[in-house]
This record gives sequence, C-alpha cells and structure tokens, in this order.
Amino acid sequence: MSKINAESSSNQGQRSLVWLILWPLAVLLRMSNTFGVFVDGQVFLYATDPYYHLRRIILAFNNFPHVLDKDIYLNFPNGAPTHWPFGFDIIMAAIISLLTLGQADSWWIEAIGALLPALIGGLLPLVIYLVALDLSDQFTALIAGILSALLPMTIHYAQIGNLDHHFLAALCQGLFWLTYLRASQKQEKSNLWAILAGLVLLIGFTSTTEFPFVILIHCIYLFVVWFTFEKRRDELILINLKIFLSVTVFLLPCVFTRYFEPNGVSPLIACSWLGCFAFSIFLSALATGKKLVPYSFSAIIIVLAIIFTMVFDFSLIGKLLAEFEISQGNTVIARLIKENDPIIFAGLNALLYWQSGFLLLV
Repeated sequence: MSKINAESSSNQGQRSLVWLILWPLAVLLRMSNTFGVFVDGQVFLYATDPYYHLRRIILAFNNFPHVLDKDIYLNFPNGAPTHWPFGFDIIMAAIISLLTLGQADSWWIEAIGALLPALIGGLLPLVIYLVALDLSDQFTALIAGILSALLPMTIHYAQIGNLDHHFLAALCQGLFWLTYLRASQKQEKSNLWAILAGLVLLIGFTSTTEFPFVILIHCIYLFVVWFTFEKRRDELILINLKIFLSVTVFLLPCVFTRYFEPNGVSPLIACSWLGCFAFSIFLSALATGKKLVPYSFSAIIIVLAIIFTMVFDFSLIGKLLAEFEISQGNTVIARLIKENDPIIFAGLNALLYWQSGFLLLV
C-alpha cells in the first residue's frame, strides 16, 4: 500500500512539473513579438480583425455585458448589423475588468488585450496534454503537449497582439474533447463532465465561428463508433444526450431573447442551437426505443419541440446561407473558379489553415 501511495505521489509530482513547463514554454514562444506590439508606449495589434474585436471589447467593457451588434460605421450612415460572435468580446472584457477592477482606460484595455492571446492561448498545450493523458501514457502526453506548444500554426493564432477569436476556438475545441472523454469514462462525476462539455459548447458557439465544424467532426466520429463499438452504443447515446441537452438549454437566452443582441439574433448561433436541439431529439428517440429513458422524458421533449417550432424564426436559416455565400462563396469558391484551381485540395488547405485547433486534436 505504501508503495502504491509513493507511486501516486510521484505521478502527481510529475504532473505538477508538466504544469510548470508547458504553459510558460507556450507563452514565451507566443510573446516573441513583444517589442513589435509595444512600441514607444503605444500598442500595435496584429491585423485588422483584432482591431475590430478591440473596438467591440472596449464597448463591452463600458456597457457590460452588451456588445456592439449594429455598427453605424458600416454602410455609413445607415449602419449594418454585425453578427460576430459576441461571447469572445464579453469574455475578454470581463477578464480585463477583473484585472483592473473595472477602472481601465483605453490604453490598458489595448495592452491587456494584446497579452491575452498568448496567456490564454498558451493553455492549449496543457489541454492537449490532458487529452493525450486520458488516451495514452504520460510520456506520449508530454510529447503531444510539447509539440502543440511548438507548432507554428498554434503560435500564429495565439501570438501577442493577435486579439482574434481563433485562439479561443482552438482552446475550446481541446476542452470539449477533454470534457467529452471524461464524461465517457465511467466515473462518479460523469454527469458533471457532460454538463461541462455542454458549457464548453456554449462558449464555443457564442465566441467562435468554427464550432459547427467541431460538431460535424464529432457527429462523424459518433457515426463511426456506432458501427465499430456495438457494446458502447447505449452509453454513447446517454452521454451525448446529456451534452446536447445541456448546450440546448444554455443557448436558449441567446436565441430567444435580445439581451445580448438587441438588433437581431445571430443566424449562426440560432442555427447552431437548432442543430443541437434536433440532434437531442434524435438521441432521445434512440434512447426511448432502447428503453434507456422513461416515456415521460420523450413526451417532454416532444412538447418542447412543438413549442420551439412555433416560436423559432426559421428565416434565420436562409440568412445564414446568404451570409455564408457572401463571406465564403465570393472569396474561396469564386477565386477557385476564376483561377481554375482544384476546389477539393484548395478547400482542404483552407481547412488546415483555419481550423488548426480541432485538426490538431484529430
């Protein structure tokens, strides 16, 4: 017994050492351009998108928790709605407010905002270490964490001054897989991990534009596992039912109220909620057919489906498709057609470039 306790203490010590190494290593690599961001007492962010996020963060800081969702400077003087993910700006504004006790001026907001990508994005190697530790041994997990800290793509998105939502997207993707793995393990707190996975999905959907891709990959994974691991089908149904019901409930205020977006609900967030709810209905039907849940549970789901069908604005689906056509069709697809490039390979290149977080985990 004493030998087991000694080995356990040794493992805990090794884990503590990893916590001490991975995060500082990742942060240092992402702070390499510090003197290019802080110049003569001024703060220079990485590109145009970070500056627009900074504008929204300053407004969220001064009007917390409300974020600019209609910009009068777009299509001036009439203005135009901006359906950027509001969660990212609210989270950044909340962190800055906590660090400065709500007393920051514009310079401090810029300075802290420039540092946050490296400080928060530097946590990704640690998350990947924990994911790999659940899947393999500690040595493999350590190598995975170090490699993720050294990958140029992860450094690029989380470098100092790159105040864009992509670094948070990668971190949320890693956290989702970590919480999903923990929920899949037969532990006493598996229900808590499932709810936490739903909370991570909430942050991902409201803070990034990448999370529909994450759910797509997750559903493909479930489809493969369904046919390859027959013994775990019931367990998979219940775990994912808990996760998707959780995020469906968490997203309700974002979809059916105008608290965060007074000028209109984001089509991407609304359609993400609709997809999660539809998947929850599908899983509840499977669970009912296998007698994993009582019939009363399915009856409640059916009643909720009828109610939400009556109040949900289905025109948001068309708006999402129109936004996608404008933002993606006129850039990637149109360019490929004009330049006669192969769409499949160029699409894969774009996917590898933008969706760095989840592809790294896959």
